[in-house]
Amino acid sequence: MANESVRQLQSVVDKLRSQREAHENAIADIDAAFEQLGVSAPAAQRRGRPGRASKTTRRKRRKFDVSGKESVLRYVQRAPKTGRTGAEIERQWKSEGRSVSAYNALGELVREKKIKRQNIKGQRGSVYRAG
Repeated sequence: MANESVRQLQSVVDKLRSQREAHENAIADIDAAFEQLGVSAPAAQRRGRPGRASKTTRRKRRKFDVSGKESVLRYVQRAPKTGRTGAEIERQWKSEGRSVSAYNALGELVREKKIKRQNIKGQRGSVYRAG
């Protein structure tokens, strides 16, 4: 049983090698024809995952006058009695031009007991109030 599988695998590999050789010969013939006609061959396309041609440069870390935690705390303290939802806080965070997410700062403020988190019944998300 194992010998038969090995033989089948070897047969497939041999077939693929012969097909590759035939394709390489065909490419060589095409290149020779282009050269004879004085036409330049089209540039070979990059192989691999699309959109990964070059590394992107990282953005520089930005400095803000007010820290992220302080910004979130002030925004929650200015909230009406009903508090602010996580989505509202996240929108404010993005409008300030901050990257990543406000939820890290929210978590720290809740742990430090500077704000209180309460689940919204029947919905996803939470409401945050000044603690």
